[in-house]
Amino acid sequence: MNIGKQRIYGPELFFNPPFYVNAIPLKKMVKKCLLACDMDLRKMLLPFVILSGGNTLFPNFPDRVKKELKEMKSLEKFMDKGCAVRASLSRRANA
Repeated sequence: MNIGKQRIYGPELFFNPPFYVNAIPLKKMVKKCLLACDMDLRKMLLPFVILSGGNTLFPNFPDRVKKELKEMKSLEKFMDKGCAVRASLSRRANA
């Protein structure tokens, strides 16, 4: 069995789901959760985005999430402390 481009398509669905799938891109889910929090907590939460689960084991997944969040203009006002995405190495054992 030869797997080529297909291995890229799986993780890409988290960031750019096709229009015919009823799914929300990951960056919009993070934003929705952040905006549901108290106004005073938002700036404190964005530097502490934590990923877990088997899907986070895709190569460069945490870096891509961080890049996507930094590109969102609507989250800029909450990034005075920056944006950090953490994915513990121990998640490999939990997947």
